[in-house]
Amino acid sequence: MTFIVEVELERERIDLLDEFRRSMARLEEVQQCYYVTGHTDFILIVMAKDMASYEMFSRRIFTENPNIRRFHTNVVVDQVKIGLSVPI
Repeated sequence: MTFIVEVELERERIDLLDEFRRSMARLEEVQQCYYVTGHTDFILIVMAKDMASYEMFSRRIFTENPNIRRFHTNVVVDQVKIGLSVPI
């Protein structure tokens, strides 16, 4: 299953931002991680085999992290188009 997760940090100090980036890069469940502008700080593409696996992941990674203010998860129902190529 694919999950699109918006993460808002409690504090945006450089050291905490860098630690969050490093921790996301180490996780095999996190396929993509974007530091973004707007109402959230990061957008993640997360893979898990089922909802129970994602719940365990989100508790371990998001709920137990004191620097995460909130996170919002969207469950992908259908992959309409996937691609990373850029037409030149």
